[in-house]
Formats: sequence, structure tokens, C-alpha cells
Amino acid sequence: MKSIFAIILILLSFNALADNQTKAEDIYAEYNRNSVAADMKYKNKKIVLSGIISDIGTDVMGDAYIVIGKTELLTGVQCLFKRKASVVPLAKGDTVLLSGIVSGFMVLVQVHNSKILKVEKQ
Repeated sequence: MKSIFAIILILLSFNALADNQTKAEDIYAEYNRNSVAADMKYKNKKIVLSGIISDIGTDVMGDAYIVIGKTELLTGVQCLFKRKASVVPLAKGDTVLLSGIVSGFMVLVQVHNSKILKVEKQ
């Protein structure tokens, strides 16, 4: 009985991921059009994002990040990770599916507590 319950929970979580999944380019476009409306929709909420990695590095606080959904200079979503090891196997050009908490818009959309869910290597 426990295994059936576990399977049901797993299936429900996959459906929830699909419902909440957003392309990085789309969330950036929403923030670029109207950051107030986008904050009301996304800020402090967990989302699932997909996109192609255009940059990997560390910020001024030493936190590891990737940028996905970049269409031109200074666009996209900066996804920050608590553990630097999370970004070690990644490369520019890889397509990722990740989850995280949106914290707002400062040149790029900021997503904290990011966790990689899936990677497709270039």
C-alpha cells in the first residue's frame, strides 16, 4: 500500500512540475515588460525553469550561478546555487531544467536556492 501511495505522489509531482514550468526567456520578457506585475506573479515563489546556459561563474558573494535564457547582452535569468559543486558538471550550451525561488529583477531575473533537475549536454 505504501508503494502505491509513493507512486501516486511521484506522478502528481511530475504533473506539478509541468504546470509550473516556464522558459527562462518568457519570465525575463514578463519582467522586462512590467516588473511590478511580474513580481506579483513570481516573487518569493518556487518555479521550474528551462533554458540554455550562456554563462557560469561566481558572484561577488562567492555564490555559484548560471545564466539561462539570454537573448542579448544583459538579458536572461541568473540562477544562484548554495553549493558550487552543483555547477561543476555544467557547460555553456547545455540545456537545463531547474527549480528555485524568484527573488526579483536586478538587470537579470534573480532565482535563488536553485536545484538542477535535468541536464541535456550540448
